[in-house]
Amino acid sequence: PSAIPDTLPGYLIHLVAEFSMDGEVIKSGGNQTMGTELYETLGLYSPSHGWGVSNNHPIAGEYRAIGLDLQGISPTQAAELKTSLEATQAKLESSDDTQLATLTKHDVIGDLIYGTIMSYLALNDVQEEIQAQSTNMVTYRLPSYGIFSTSLQPQYWFGIPRNTSFSGLSMDVDRVTFHGAAKDNSKATRVNFTQASGARLSAMEHLVPEQTFSTPESPAHGISAVKALALAAAEGQKIWTITQENLEFALSSINLSAEVESEIRNSVLAGQIATAHEAQLNYFGWVGSGYLLIDPQTGAGAYKIAGGSNGADIVGTVATTWGVIAAVFEAGLLVVKAAKPILLRAGAIGAILAFISLLASLASLSASCGLFVFPLMVMLIGLSVGLIYLSLITGGLGILILSQVLSYFASFAVGQISDACKKI
Repeated sequence: PSAIPDTLPGYLIHLVAEFSMDGEVIKSGGNQTMGTELYETLGLYSPSHGWGVSNNHPIAGEYRAIGLDLQGISPTQAAELKTSLEATQAKLESSDDTQLATLTKHDVIGDLIYGTIMSYLALNDVQEEIQAQSTNMVTYRLPSYGIFSTSLQPQYWFGIPRNTSFSGLSMDVDRVTFHGAAKDNSKATRVNFTQASGARLSAMEHLVPEQTFSTPESPAHGISAVKALALAAAEGQKIWTITQENLEFALSSINLSAEVESEIRNSVLAGQIATAHEAQLNYFGWVGSGYLLIDPQTGAGAYKIAGGSNGADIVGTVATTWGVIAAVFEAGLLVVKAAKPILLRAGAIGAILAFISLLASLASLSASCGLFVFPLMVMLIGLSVGLIYLSLITGGLGILILSQVLSYFASFAVGQISDACKKI
């Protein structure tokens, strides 16, 4: 196309996951539809503390760069990355078709994304050393990691990622730790240092990408927990420090998402101190909130943001749809548990199996033809509910036979539609 499209039909694009190092694919596998939510677990093992893990939910189609800061960033590693970026820049500026053909996605996207997260880690190492010298602390970096990635915003239609758009870039630093001690052996000095470090680390999450991707004509706008709190204060919002003493009053006074308020409640009840603003922000299309969860005994904590771009309310429709489907299964299972006569149980089980069979057929139809099957889904849900409850009202044998007959003819019809679609 003459221009890059704003959205892609995710349901028509199937992707294979790749894990690469230095541009070389180490592991690949899977077959996911673009826009599908995935599950990711990252972790580091410590002989003294065991595994420390973080769980994330990336979207299929995102490019994610994992940066490791084990005991500082190696100058050799930084020099190699700089050389690679300069080589890519030279090829792009050459306009030579032969050189351009040698570029890979790792050259064009990977090095830039990876360079951003490594810049974040390296800058914080330097700043932490300066901060330690000025606050009477001795510190050493412990193994840490973070992710910088492209960010996709899928729009789901009843569980199917129909349209997938590029919503920006995202930095998620799950683990930054250090070993430190105050020269005067003061606990207060160490706690204050840790809190100051956390605020700086949070601020750098928006500052580094802004500096990397801004141009005079098109400035980039980043968001982080501390920036969200600063923006809220500039708007005139109250900034709440929430402890167990004022927890209920504070939660009744703020208006954030249910998930955020629940996390604040649970964290405060566990002994942490939360900092949050009153209401959600709208910052260049980003709608959400920023909040802190700090352990007062150590000064360590989580600096979190919650939210997304405008239009993310489509997730509510997805949750409702799958809630209806789950309710159908729940109703069927309750019938099976309640039914005592063997034929009544058989009828209920037959209705559930008919539902599963039709659902599989519709999924196959959607995959082969790319059709939106909502009308058929509504008919399926109504049919299944009717069959399940008819099993309670009437004899089980008749419903068992009827459900299997309907399942057969529905599967046959779906197969005919699918075959016709393939011939088009």
